[in-house]
Amino acid sequence: MRATKQRATTTSLLACALLFASACGGAGDDSVPRSTPAPKPVSLPSIELDDKEVGALHGEVRYVGDAPTRFELGARKKPECCTHPEVDHMSDVVVATDGKLAGVFVTVTRGYDADDIPPAPSAPAHLDQRGCVYTPHVLGVQLGQALQISNSDPATHNVNAKAKKNDGPGNRNMGEGQAPLEVRFERPEASIRFKCDIHPWMEAWVHVEEHPWFAVSAADGSFRIPGLPPGTYTVEARHPTQGRLLARDLVVEAGRSTGFALTFEF
Repeated sequence: MRATKQRATTTSLLACALLFASACGGAGDDSVPRSTPAPKPVSLPSIELDDKEVGALHGEVRYVGDAPTRFELGARKKPECCTHPEVDHMSDVVVATDGKLAGVFVTVTRGYDADDIPPAPSAPAHLDQRGCVYTPHVLGVQLGQALQISNSDPATHNVNAKAKKNDGPGNRNMGEGQAPLEVRFERPEASIRFKCDIHPWMEAWVHVEEHPWFAVSAADGSFRIPGLPPGTYTVEARHPTQGRLLARDLVVEAGRSTGFALTFEF
């Protein structure tokens, strides 16, 4: 009887642990959970490249279901936020149009050789506070590359980004005309959330990768990852609210770009 109870307790604890790991996305990035089961990647026509030494990936991010409608941000009621007419002041958490999903971070997760990783770009990546909105909303940075954070507004902002695996940038105020903040990350880390405590609708997501083989889907859902050595890769697509999707066994040939589409469900 005692052995039976012990086995039952062990089984229960194991089930709870597995359930917790599943809800948190496993041992990888636990800040964005895995998406619910969704359609498998769809192959798209390959494209011939001018460069015959390396290959590439290209494709689009799609969605099915009822995507949330974009809504007006509180910035429209703040005079200091209305000095950049090109900023539409609509919510940018989910930007979905005609079955295509923007702002999805698409990155290679397996299949590459560490010896093939090129040096980080000398030019910094940029994150701007413009019209009381973080621009861009989703951004990728290669490890070793600087990230510059600017304030283009006649207003004070608060850069609040508490990374889990990196030290910076922490929580700092940025006044009008202040020189950009520069951050260098020490470790790869997915889904670092940047926010502003003064303007609570302001939000951005920064992904730090050890390699440069990533992209962010555009308004039409398209993306392109150039410069990949020939090989077989696994790619992950991450959305701040819709979770993560995987595309496995993507074969990249020299001189050609392999196409595929991933679909999120709402």
